Amino acid sequence: MVFYPGTGASSTTYPVIMGEQATRELFGAQAQNASALVRTSTGTSPDALATQLQGEQLSSSLVATPIESEIRQQFDSSTAFFRLMQGFLALGLGVGITGLGVVMVRAVRERRRTIGILRALGFRARTVQRSFLWESTFIAVEGIVLGSLLGVLTTWLMYSNSAAFEGLEGGFPVEWTSICVLAAATFAASLLATIGPARRAAAIRPALAVRVTE
Repeated sequence: MVFYPGTGASSTTYPVIMGEQATRELFGAQAQNASALVRTSTGTSPDALATQLQGEQLSSSLVATPIESEIRQQFDSSTAFFRLMQGFLALGLGVGITGLGVVMVRAVRERRRTIGILRALGFRARTVQRSFLWESTFIAVEGIVLGSLLGVLTTWLMYSNSAAFEGLEGGFPVEWTSICVLAAATFAASLLATIGPARRAAAIRPALAVRVTE
């Protein structure tokens, strides 16, 4: 049996498991059997049996629910939703990493004359390349840290304000392993997206960069 909350209470319902004797003592003559768990024989499809029973007992408003199929359907729906969220996350990461690469390409083009002057003053090509990599690293780390903190904060707010998690013990779970793996993959992809522009900056020749063309 299930106790439904009254007005103003939580919308979440939880089943109450009771023995037959306790149910009779609590509700007396009002205790009636309203549902039954049916085990199918070997080779019988629960889905086909549920459809057949509902068709035969349509006048009695019989509702037959194949529990295994229902659970699998709900699980598949939840899994599909989380896969969709992961797809949006991957799309956002891809756009962010691509944007970082585009920004570094523009930075190399806009600082071409400055890079040429630095190279003419004696700065080594490796120093120029390292400076661009450090700049992209700072931007990537800043984005990873802010994204991780905001993600954990948003999840904690949903966890603390949702009635579905009331009564759960163990505190707020944080998947540190998944977060660290995702952060490391994002950082590596960011470096791969910016190593090309950094090499182009290091390969700029001072004589061509400082030459007046206009």
